[in-house]
Amino acid sequence: MEINKCSSFNGTIDDDYETIEKGRYWLYVSLGCPFAHRALIARSLLGLNDLIGISVVHWHLEPSKSWELFVPPNNDTVSDEDTRRSLTDSEINIESKNEQGQEQAKWKIDDRFFQVDGGIITTRCNESASSFADIKVDDKREWFDFTYDPIENVHYLRELYDKSEKYYDCKYTGRITVPVLWDSQRKTIINNESSEIIRIFNSINQKRPENNRIGYDLYPNKLHDEIDDLNSWIYENVNTGVYKAGFTDDPQVYERIVLNLFKYLDKIEAILSKNYSKLEERYSRDKDSNDEIMKRYYMVGEEITEVDIRLYPTIIRFDTVYYQHFKCNLKMIRSNEYKYLNLWLKNLYWNSEFEAFRMTTNFDHLKLGYTRSQPKINPLGITPLGPKPDIEPL
Repeated sequence: MEINKCSSFNGTIDDDYETIEKGRYWLYVSLGCPFAHRALIARSLLGLNDLIGISVVHWHLEPSKSWELFVPPNNDTVSDEDTRRSLTDSEINIESKNEQGQEQAKWKIDDRFFQVDGGIITTRCNESASSFADIKVDDKREWFDFTYDPIENVHYLRELYDKSEKYYDCKYTGRITVPVLWDSQRKTIINNESSEIIRIFNSINQKRPENNRIGYDLYPNKLHDEIDDLNSWIYENVNTGVYKAGFTDDPQVYERIVLNLFKYLDKIEAILSKNYSKLEERYSRDKDSNDEIMKRYYMVGEEITEVDIRLYPTIIRFDTVYYQHFKCNLKMIRSNEYKYLNLWLKNLYWNSEFEAFRMTTNFDHLKLGYTRSQPKINPLGITPLGPKPDIEPL
């Protein structure tokens, strides 16, 4: 008998915002992964934090085991009522049912799972640790290194993929990746493709009643063609370009990829320079001209779109990780040659309107995740301290 195979999960959420139960949909992310970072930004920017909870996997990836989630010491199960109980008054009840639909247990979920950063304490520091020397890959610090899974009580992300095979009646043949968008009622992965999850979240926001809708439309009809074009070449040459440069073992291929990467970074710089000049010309006579410019300073026109969300996680990691770790070191983003790209980055990070960017950027996780999980590239596992600051002030 032939076994059905699947290599990705590409479902969607058709529910209207008002009919979605809090905690039904759950997002599993790594704070180090730029693709998971996209989904986190979209979740927060579109005001879905109070609806969709998140669990954060450990920053260290052990390929043979997949991404790890926290479990209490001494092998205690997190299904224990005391472990699941919230420390706050803003709790929600979650029902657990078996495959026959019979209720198994009820528990309460900690309010921190619905915060912008999923409760990870170091995300609020705006800078990485002053020393990484004493941090080990087998450290198990809850709310620092990772969080637990209050929905399915899994230890490794692989278990969610195994559960989903039953729902879809298929053998999953793809990689175990983040982000994962999970449906706690159907007990399955809905989607594990970041670009599609962004659009799922955007769709939920657009279905809100107009008086309750967050003001962003990340994929407006009038900009579809321009957004799709930018997404395409940025993904191929920048988002994945840094990985292609870092993982190739052919020096000629490496040099070709790095030169191509900076060619497209230069292209992005030119786009942002043009956008800034247009805004500067329009608002130069305004006494608050800089504020007016920064409110409209994006990759596509004067609106924040998914192009900004998909590009930001790569650029915020560039100086701190990719420059040294993947040897993408012709220029830094903070150099004078990327004046407008650096300004765009700092504006998204520091602008108080965009908590979604700053509060989902964890410099400890992204530095440790790369330097401790890729021994082929960094066999000694030493995490560089610099550059400092991790991001310059605006």
